[in-house]
Amino acid sequence: MKIEKLRELSRVELERKLTESRDALFKLKIKVQTKQVENTAQLAATRKDIARIKTLLREMDLKKAETKA
Repeated sequence: MKIEKLRELSRVELERKLTESRDALFKLKIKVQTKQVENTAQLAATRKDIARIKTLLREMDLKKAETKA
């Protein structure tokens, strides 16, 4: 998912998306181990999506801390 699309989401939506992505990654790992996945590039793409979401959540935390200080 593109970062521009993720920036449009609220914090709650991002956290939900993070949970969904982690579940998808877990299922993909199992499918790769049992050789049921033909496109193993999905693993890397899912990991990158998780990293993007976590980065945006961290940015939100830092922005919130700046406004309090």
